[in-house]
Amino acid sequence: MAGTGNSDAAWALVDEWMGTLRDLAGVSQLAVGWDQETLMPASAAPGRAHLAGTLAALEHRELVRPDVGDALAALAEVEHDDPDRRAIVRWALRDRARAAAVPEDLAR
Repeated sequence: MAGTGNSDAAWALVDEWMGTLRDLAGVSQLAVGWDQETLMPASAAPGRAHLAGTLAALEHRELVRPDVGDALAALAEVEHDDPDRRAIVRWALRDRARAAAVPEDLAR
């Protein structure tokens, strides 16, 4: 079953991609959100703004990765018995399309 193998490889790539996005969100929350709310002196604001922009750009790059777009497009063509998998593909395609509509400089 070549289709199953391709689907498995696509899911593996999408799983890795979602893990990277979770990692970026965690770093962003820790490095920017929590620190800004609890410890950041006013003089650190420009540095934190640069860090927040860099993290936003990294997240944007991940969202618009061409290989992930190809994997998601392939998965969208496959019938999934699992409603969670259907939802993951639908939401990921939506989030990716939104990110693709915005230039990275603006996302930063």
